[in-house]
Amino acid sequence: MPSPCSCTRSGTNVGIVANGERVNRIYVERNVAATEAQFGISDWDPDGDGWASYARTDGASAFGTIVDVIATDLNGDHVPEPVVRIQHPSKGCRTLRPNRTSPTTHGESRRMVIAQTVSGTCQG
Repeated sequence: MPSPCSCTRSGTNVGIVANGERVNRIYVERNVAATEAQFGISDWDPDGDGWASYARTDGASAFGTIVDVIATDLNGDHVPEPVVRIQHPSKGCRTLRPNRTSPTTHGESRRMVIAQTVSGTCQG
């Protein structure tokens, strides 16, 4: 079964890229089929590509290098939610999580927020 989460960063130029995403933000998507099959959750997939736009950063919190994205049970409900680790050049290892964990709905935009900052390098 495919992973339920994916993480990408938009381009590095200032502005908005063709698909409407803003540059220097991190976008987290959730695999619609995998999430439905594994957890019975139906996310809204506006473009029909099989991935629901699950959450995004505001830009400032995402500064640095994406280390990894994992799916973990944040609420104890056995439904994995995306957690992204960023290696910030001066602030250490930042862990980002969504500000809401419900299924995505039409027109919804949720943000990734800083859950933890640890000095030094992100460890495996």
